[in-house]
Amino acid sequence: PSAPPPPAPSPPLRDPLPDAVAGVAAAGPAGRDCAVVLLKYVEAVLRQPSLPRVRAIRAGNAAFAGRVAPAGGVAVLSALGFHEERRGGEPWLVLCDAGARDAARLTRALDMLRPLAAPGAPAPAFDPFATHRVDLRGGPA
Repeated sequence: PSAPPPPAPSPPLRDPLPDAVAGVAAAGPAGRDCAVVLLKYVEAVLRQPSLPRVRAIRAGNAAFAGRVAPAGGVAVLSALGFHEERRGGEPWLVLCDAGARDAARLTRALDMLRPLAAPGAPAPAFDPFATHRVDLRGGPA
């Protein structure tokens, strides 16, 4: 009796980043706003990859919930290595150490996102790492 044939090789894994960025692009103007925020997240990680604060995004953050999540930005972050974690009962997206050290992948994401952010168009004035307070009483904060 002859030996059974060797198993067929597995197909190569497909990089999810291009499809995720294409999903953001397909979101139209909302995709532009999403790309602007994603650029800020990725640039911050590239500047300070060892700083845990720039590698964690609270899903309940107003900018994330209003600009990133609805336009498909979660798929881009997942493709970069962000994973969901619960902290203090809230969902967060967190980039592991290995993902933060993958400068080539993060730089590639920047290169793919920059055209979506429409250079020359005014960018929304937003810093995802600044504290944003809202006074629900209606008076000045």
